[in-house]
Amino acid sequence: MTAGDGPERAPSGLAARVADGLARTRHRVSEAGADPAAVTIVAVTKGFGTEAVEAALAVGLTDLGENYAA
Repeated sequence: MTAGDGPERAPSGLAARVADGLARTRHRVSEAGADPAAVTIVAVTKGFGTEAVEAALAVGLTDLGENYAA
């Protein structure tokens, strides 16, 4: 799977959950009087492997975070 494969290749329901989360976040940011376009959503794929990264890219999430403490 690549970023160009689209939401149909992502795990079932992921696109809908992402869309809902983005809508709720934008609404809350607007309620706070800020510009939703000024907010960057960072999806964290910590420990989920490349499949999670590919699924995130497929539904349009492009800012991804990964961190492991040694």
